[in-house]
Amino acid sequence: MHTLAQQLSDFNTFAAERLTSSLPPASLDDVIDEWYSLRTVEADLLAIEQSLEDFQRGERGRPVNDVLTELRDRELQRRQ
Repeated sequence: MHTLAQQLSDFNTFAAERLTSSLPPASLDDVIDEWYSLRTVEADLLAIEQSLEDFQRGERGRPVNDVLTELRDRELQRRQ
């Protein structure tokens, strides 16, 4: 997890590069949305890479039905 300072620095770098690129001008909101979208994609790719490494080491996770049952049970307990 990035700290706020790291996130601001990352955004500043991204925005500066965006300003000097050949892409059409965009509003601040558009640039923020674009930066956030790219960060989300990067996080997803890192999670996929980690999952593939786990799989190669023999980790197969848990069946989805087991996980869903556990989540339902937790939610029912929380509501009681």
